[in-house]
Amino acid sequence: MKTKILTLMVVALSLTVAGTFATQPGTVQGEYLEARSVSVYVGACHYGAEYVEGGREATLVWNIHQGIWKGVSLDGLTVVAVVTAKNNLAIDTDSRRSVLYLDKKATSEQRTALTDLITTKRSELLGEIVSTENTPITFAKEGVKYDLRVGEVLTLSVSRYPCQNCTQPH
Repeated sequence: MKTKILTLMVVALSLTVAGTFATQPGTVQGEYLEARSVSVYVGACHYGAEYVEGGREATLVWNIHQGIWKGVSLDGLTVVAVVTAKNNLAIDTDSRRSVLYLDKKATSEQRTALTDLITTKRSELLGEIVSTENTPITFAKEGVKYDLRVGEVLTLSVSRYPCQNCTQPH
């Protein structure tokens, strides 16, 4: 039975890495949130309905609880990427274009480190970065609900799909 479950597919993963940060430079810990423009007709974690025509846009959020990248503390900072492509992001890596939004409370050194971290670790997700903006970012999580505000550009309020409810094999 085709029942539209979500307008945005939301994946929220904890990016927890074991170990202490003092002994493991280059390690960050926090949360990753991804919201894509696609209607979902079955388990949100397994099947997107508009595979070719839909799913061309995504908002990717890295909310860093604590960590160091190349000697720079990134504690409490957030980075947001808005990604678009000509086709569904799952099949089109060639035409991806992104705008990066960096937390305005970051220092110049932290903005450089944030940009380097994201482009080093996730360049395949972003494609061509056409602009980098410094703007106020607020990120809040309560239970499975996430609220994000990126200046006057973007507001996102979503609930995480509870993985324990997924009936499909992983």
